[in-house]
Amino acid sequence: MRAISVVSATALVVFLVACSRADRVASGAAATPAVPIGPSALVTSPVPDVSGSWNWSAAGHLTIPASDVERLLGIEPEGPITHLRCEATGTMEVSQAGTVFNGSATRSTSRCETGGGRVLALPTATFPATLPIAEGLIEGRGVHFLLGAVAGLGCPHNGAIQDVAEGVATELRATGRCIIPGHPQSPVPRDPPPAGTSHDTSFVATRP
Repeated sequence: MRAISVVSATALVVFLVACSRADRVASGAAATPAVPIGPSALVTSPVPDVSGSWNWSAAGHLTIPASDVERLLGIEPEGPITHLRCEATGTMEVSQAGTVFNGSATRSTSRCETGGGRVLALPTATFPATLPIAEGLIEGRGVHFLLGAVAGLGCPHNGAIQDVAEGVATELRATGRCIIPGHPQSPVPRDPPPAGTSHDTSFVATRP
């Protein structure tokens, strides 16, 4: 598992995130692979309770233009584009009102490996450990939320509640996408635009 960990308010707006809720509704589902929904998702029932404490893990692939590698990661670039595959784990706290939820996710561990085989942790100076969870919405057993949302921007995640016990959700899975500012699909301009592309993430949360 090699994935991207989530980014800070500043790093999100400056570098990783550039998808608004409108983008998520209009194109997020098409851009994000579907997450299989377990048998419990087929049962009509009250809104599952997602509030409270969770453990999460995430994985993904990030491409960083050479001009930003040293500033963001503190290492020498590996050519015009440096590829990172990262994994991270942490905890999150969620509050809920009906079908709407929000909260925060805190990263406990991270491990990244570049395409050239260099192993590193995400530096907290540019990738702070705590990120907001915003615009969470439950639709049946489907879940949608922004991870790292700042000023209406964030990495949209779409997925499903996999298991429910006595009305309480115990596992959810989602996939997400962040669009780098300057990318043709990003509403955030940058001059000159980076050569990098969007990155995809997987996200799993379970009750402790």
